[in-house]
Amino acid sequence: MSTDDSARPAKGSLWHVGVLVRDFDAAMAELSSGVGIEWCPVQTRESSVGPFRLTFSTVAPFIELIEGKGGPGRDASDGPCLHHLAFWTDEFVPQKERLLCAGFDLELEGSAPFGGSFCYTLGETSGVRVELTERTSQLGFLSTWGLTLPEVLS
Repeated sequence: MSTDDSARPAKGSLWHVGVLVRDFDAAMAELSSGVGIEWCPVQTRESSVGPFRLTFSTVAPFIELIEGKGGPGRDASDGPCLHHLAFWTDEFVPQKERLLCAGFDLELEGSAPFGGSFCYTLGETSGVRVELTERTSQLGFLSTWGLTLPEVLS
């Protein structure tokens, strides 16, 4: 195991965990009543397989709850699951290349909704999906969702 900071996407940059669920409303209610999570207003987004809903917890560590609607990367027919670990990065291209060189497969990449680039990669052995997003989109994201980022995550 390496203790070298260059082996990490960016120091302190893991900022949310995405969870894919079949029953979006029931999952929100369960997490709210069970562990006291409060949610941002739900947003509907479009994808190649149609609209889906998502939301974020209001306090870090952030949880992104994603409605599984089928299709590549969003199929929850086998049940709820960890969808991804999300990292901000100041060095998008080198960090993406490091993941690819480590055996992660590139699933999707493009322009982030709030500026900069993003990508999803999937570890073949671990099964862990990693989302990298350029930190340049951080302020737009936080503003849109009405969130603040604790100093430890900035």
